[in-house]
Amino acid sequence: MLDELMPQEMAVTPDGQRITIPRTPRELPGNAREPKSPRDTALFSMSDDLGESVKLPGKSPASNADDLVEAKPQIRDADAEARAAIEKFPPSETFVAQLERVIESLDPFEKRYLERNGIRIEPVRRIDDVKPGLEHKTAGIYEPSRKVIYIAEEVLRRGDWRRNDDLLFMLRHEFGHAFNATANRFGDWLSDRPEFIRAFRADRDKLSPEQLDELRLSLKFKSLAVARDEVFSDMYAHSTSVTSNNPYSLKMKVAFPLCLQILMEEF
Repeated sequence: MLDELMPQEMAVTPDGQRITIPRTPRELPGNAREPKSPRDTALFSMSDDLGESVKLPGKSPASNADDLVEAKPQIRDADAEARAAIEKFPPSETFVAQLERVIESLDPFEKRYLERNGIRIEPVRRIDDVKPGLEHKTAGIYEPSRKVIYIAEEVLRRGDWRRNDDLLFMLRHEFGHAFNATANRFGDWLSDRPEFIRAFRADRDKLSPEQLDELRLSLKFKSLAVARDEVFSDMYAHSTSVTSNNPYSLKMKVAFPLCLQILMEEF
């Protein structure tokens, strides 16, 4: 209120006109944005990559008040960028056909759920073609901001690019992430339900710090909320009776029997 009563600063344009310099709003403590919670980061870290960039007009300094207009932000088209990356580094036709057969083998409920919620499945050569910066061993990812599941044709194992030979389990795992994030119409994760939290805590408490580090579920790697999401997704895939040849997922199944039981009985 006091700021509103203070006189505003004035400036003179090159042609002698007096103009008012807009006051920069002060952010009050009550309006300050709190840091993202770990859960927010997990849900929106992908959308943060879209960002906004401001392109300043390429013209001479403003000559009148009409020229002193704030430049509009140029929002990047993430879909267009992903399509361009896939066109530049396309997956093989053999892999595309293979993934289509795997998608067709999904449970009718899963196929209906994907269609009803507008969730797409996209084959890519490698995950970091569309999401630069992710680990090369990443075989799949669900991007919540755009409701798309990417499944990679190649993953890095022991220093070599190898064929992703765990497609059905990987697709079910990523479906688990999508299901967890979208099934509740109020936006809460299913893995945040009290019964799942209790099962997760009971299983987790039986693991040593070394085991949690090996599974990348300790607080060194992710928050408890994000760890629950990861366990939920892997147990969802296991609950469908699909077998996996991934040593990590096999260890997860042994480590979280109560969480697996919850998925088999209640979801």
